[in-house]
Amino acid sequence: MSRGELDSGLCKWLNQTVSGIDRPWLIRRSDLNSMDEKRHEIRIKTDLGEEEARTEILKGMARAKWLTSGLSPEPERSDNILTGALYRYWQQRWFVRHFGSVGVDANSVFPLTEEQQQTLKMPTSEPYLQEIDQRISAWDANAVQWWPAFWQQTSNLPNPRVDDCINKAPAMGGDNTPETYNPEVLGKWAPALDQRTNYESLPVPTSMDYIVFNSSRHSSRMYRWWARDIFVSAKGDVKEIVLNNRHIQEVEALLPVRLPGRDQAVALASDQTLGTVEMLSKNGRYALPSLTPDDYIVALRIEPDLPFTLVRDQYTGLHTLTVPETKADQSLRVTYVVEPRATGNKTPAKRTRPTLLDTYCSEGMKKVLHELFQNIGEQPSELKVSLQKIQNAKNAKQQIKAITEYCEQFSGKAKPRRKKNFFKFLVTKRQGSCRHRVPVFIAFCRYFGIPCRQIDNRVHCFAEYSLDGGQTWKSADLGGADAEIIEITSHFQPIRRVNVFSTESRKIKALLKDFLKRADSAQQQILAKACGMSLAELNKALETNSALPETNLRISEIVRNLWEEKDLTRFSMGVALLESLETQAFGYNEKQLVGDGGYNPMSEAVKHILSNSDKDQVTEQLKLLHSKMFVQWGAYPLLWLGSMEKILNGSDLARPSFLRFALEALKSGWLDPVPNYYEDITGAFQHHQLLLHLERIDELKIEAAHCLKKCYWEFLSREKNSQAWRLAYKNFRQRKGDVFFVTHCHDGFSRSLESKIASSSLQAAWTDEPEGVPNIERMLLHHPAFQRLISGKASHRPVIIMGQPSWCDTMINEKVEALFLLKVESRPNLKQILEKINQRESARKQICDALKKSETQNYRANFIKSVPPEERLPLHNEIDECNRAILQAFSHYLYGMTHSNGGCLTYCWADASNEEFMLTNKYGAHDPSSPEELYAMMSTIDDSPGFQEAVKDAYLREALNASDALVLKSHELTTIAEEFLSSVNLKSIFDSLDT
Repeated sequence: MSRGELDSGLCKWLNQTVSGIDRPWLIRRSDLNSMDEKRHEIRIKTDLGEEEARTEILKGMARAKWLTSGLSPEPERSDNILTGALYRYWQQRWFVRHFGSVGVDANSVFPLTEEQQQTLKMPTSEPYLQEIDQRISAWDANAVQWWPAFWQQTSNLPNPRVDDCINKAPAMGGDNTPETYNPEVLGKWAPALDQRTNYESLPVPTSMDYIVFNSSRHSSRMYRWWARDIFVSAKGDVKEIVLNNRHIQEVEALLPVRLPGRDQAVALASDQTLGTVEMLSKNGRYALPSLTPDDYIVALRIEPDLPFTLVRDQYTGLHTLTVPETKADQSLRVTYVVEPRATGNKTPAKRTRPTLLDTYCSEGMKKVLHELFQNIGEQPSELKVSLQKIQNAKNAKQQIKAITEYCEQFSGKAKPRRKKNFFKFLVTKRQGSCRHRVPVFIAFCRYFGIPCRQIDNRVHCFAEYSLDGGQTWKSADLGGADAEIIEITSHFQPIRRVNVFSTESRKIKALLKDFLKRADSAQQQILAKACGMSLAELNKALETNSALPETNLRISEIVRNLWEEKDLTRFSMGVALLESLETQAFGYNEKQLVGDGGYNPMSEAVKHILSNSDKDQVTEQLKLLHSKMFVQWGAYPLLWLGSMEKILNGSDLARPSFLRFALEALKSGWLDPVPNYYEDITGAFQHHQLLLHLERIDELKIEAAHCLKKCYWEFLSREKNSQAWRLAYKNFRQRKGDVFFVTHCHDGFSRSLESKIASSSLQAAWTDEPEGVPNIERMLLHHPAFQRLISGKASHRPVIIMGQPSWCDTMINEKVEALFLLKVESRPNLKQILEKINQRESARKQICDALKKSETQNYRANFIKSVPPEERLPLHNEIDECNRAILQAFSHYLYGMTHSNGGCLTYCWADASNEEFMLTNKYGAHDPSSPEELYAMMSTIDDSPGFQEAVKDAYLREALNASDALVLKSHELTTIAEEFLSSVNLKSIFDSLDT
């Protein structure tokens, strides 16, 4: 079948086979597989056979159906392997139930990784599978809205092996079977902590510190090798229970990729670290160190090369390597790569009960600490202050800080007496090295319900605590005894850093591998070129050590390279790649592809494609991209609007391809206004100008007009933006104080305004005077039967103001001068000043001429120029008062006239600036409530003359719901102001000021 052709056979098969379809789906052949849920259309590659096509269709249908529930088709990144495996297990059970009769393998739709498959097979996972099977059997899959809640409950299954710190589950066979864990029992047999706390009187020990990790980002003292539980007996003995192989919670099976030989360089992602360790084992089990509780080993090589299994304990985060073929005390050299996984729900078990392992406070701990806090007033002063900090902490974070400070004050001067409570000695005397401090820290934390445990390595031990119930862990280094450390550095394998995070690298590789499978040979070559390599090199990079990044492949860069070729095939491939990304994978780099104010590869490509064809072949691709980036991902819509403007501005809209594209863009809402504009991307003025341009084209007139009306509603409606002015007006009044002192208009008026604002309504009246065609019914009833229109009661039209008068084009300066001279004549002090600087008539004439020709601001400058500095301020204040008095009188007139006879006034601003009083919205409308508020608006809001003149009055009236409104812009207001100035009574203003 050719591209775009409807496949009727597949349409019939799908709509008859799959149940629960609310409306038919259309299936067309295309270059790539895609699904448009809004249009109910599926596109399948033309080269796929019928069975392959059916499989791809069902994959898309199943994943789309899953998405409608609000859940991701992929497990969360923060999920551990078991949680991810259970999620996939649930998805597969659902698929079999919903699509079971179609003959498609559920694992091909929701695939389990090898690690997930191995983890589900482990005995430790069996209780979870049994429980989830029961829940799924009772689950109502039709209640889609409850799916997230179902998964939340299922993923928080209680741990079947930890209940009040005692394992009551029956033992199961296998090397990784959890043992019964009861600290009360195990503590009796565990070795007791030594009592050599007086290290300051002992020789400084020498320790061999083998540098395990090739990293400068982590302290060589703070790596993790063993985890221990701390138990304090009733007598005060401190017991350490090693947890590495007890598997208190579930165990994950790991399948790390094989590292190349030790002389070959290995590529590592930004967050990956190489480790090397040599060690012996008596039973074929080797504990492998890590750096953080969230680390996973993703690549490994052992020497000699022997079969092995690798598991990770979910509770401790530690790894155990099992090599069955090793002999007793055989040494192994292990080279491996660790990387941290995103933290989240660490285990399916939601660890909230205070009796869990890491919050279990033994009776020996409780007794000592309870007595200590009960008798806190009897303690020595330095101990008392520290204990009060712990007891009075407002939250767990403050308690951790106080406990840390308490334990850091240990010294090594004394040791306990024989047969005395050793734990009480540690707590009250604060003596000992790191191994003595950590149990005290753990006891305090557990006493206050904070999960805590001990972590050891060859040279140091420290504590790990959790502030979120065991979901995430932080380390606390409490210091310790001095020691002579001899660092022994391993011969690390050479590494090569790749600037990409490990999780991102794996996802990109998986995406590209899947894309290559679905692409034809030509598309494969195109993709390889966009990746900057040959097809053979790309295949090698994707297959080699998938956990390690061979090259810095980024989807954003690949898409950019494709789009810069500016042809439809490559543009479509770029869209398909972005569509394949998970929503959470979209970031800043992907956003820049659409537009961020500078170079815009998407708009450049679209413009070029449209220019080279009379057909619009790109809009369908843009619809897919818009759905992904702006509907699903929630990208900022201004970016898309900016791209549309770049495509259409300067384009030849007489060309059919551009004309059809513009029409589709308008219909799709791509040119609709957005709540906020940023000039570095696009401004409202540019947007408005483009829409005006489109409206002048006959084929686009209706849609462009509709879009313009949306803009006016967004920019200039009272409901949207009135609040912004209220805040600015509040700031104005707080900063300016009571600046409004004129109480009326002082006889000023404007004939042009009063003639335009008047609106007389015409009413129908009946008369006996013959005129026109009579009303027969009224004639038969002997009523007046001839209709005549007569003038009704006069009223005032609503008024919309946009802009301010151009005062420099009026006689304002002459009026200010005249009012000022009236003041001079009545005030001897002002008259004296003028006489000093106008001793000669020629000088006075020169100043008066300057006053008549200059603007108000220039007038002040010229007038005051000759005045001595000490006398300038009173002159300046008087002139300013005259100017404000006239403007306030004008505000009184304008407000009073527009509110008489049932009228009203709305003040609009567009592309305005008002930084002084923090007018946050550059566009808006507000009905001033007084002449004072109108004066504040006209004197502080400075908007764009170009924008206001371009505004269409009819659409503005519609946005403000005032169809008969009189719209006054800057030039009309200037005429009104000039007429007002010609008639205003300056003597009346002077009298009001003089009083």
